[in-house]
Amino acid sequence: MIEKNIKTTEGAMKITIATDLSEVTLQKFIDLQAIGVTTNLEAVGILSGIPKEELYTVRNIDDFRMFKPTIDSLNHQAVEVFNGEIPASITFPKYGKFKPVKNLSVEPVGAYISVSELIEKEQEVAKAIYPDTWEDFFSPSLRSCLDILAHYFYSYVTGLPYTERGALDFTEVVKELPCTQALPIAKYFFLNYPHLTKQKVGFFQVAHQALKLKLGSDPSKNSDI
Repeated sequence: MIEKNIKTTEGAMKITIATDLSEVTLQKFIDLQAIGVTTNLEAVGILSGIPKEELYTVRNIDDFRMFKPTIDSLNHQAVEVFNGEIPASITFPKYGKFKPVKNLSVEPVGAYISVSELIEKEQEVAKAIYPDTWEDFFSPSLRSCLDILAHYFYSYVTGLPYTERGALDFTEVVKELPCTQALPIAKYFFLNYPHLTKQKVGFFQVAHQALKLKLGSDPSKNSDI
């Protein structure tokens, strides 16, 4: 973690941001993707957990430049994680450590159908936008990745019979997974799910861009993250 004390109109504020991607949850990446084009303050708020209203009290916008090396480092780590192997184990909050199952055809039928539908919907979106070259632009949302992991791991992790409601509730557990565990496993699903057309997967492009913060810009103006 990196901690910096910054002057505000109310006195001082401590801003803490992770320096290791293992400390960044899947939910934070989803939040970054959701805000799309916005001010840097909102992005810093997501990574630090500080509400943007509090960040508005910072006296000097240039103070946020000190976080740029950390953001760049997280970005570099994320690219390596995405292109790496799936982890040997995955730790679910409150449930413990589990070994990812590489045979994706072994699961409850309900979960298999739900995951298949989620992947097919993402493909349909890409095909509607890029009919002839959709595979080159296939970029599933991180929210879909969260739902897929929840459906697949729900029964395996909890030991409970599969239900759609249970899997939906389980997203609250999955969203707290570190990106270093969730991202490569989600990519593995899209590349290897049984009986679905294999395609190029670039869903991480959005998450990658989400960390490319142009820190130090005027908070009253919009900028890409």
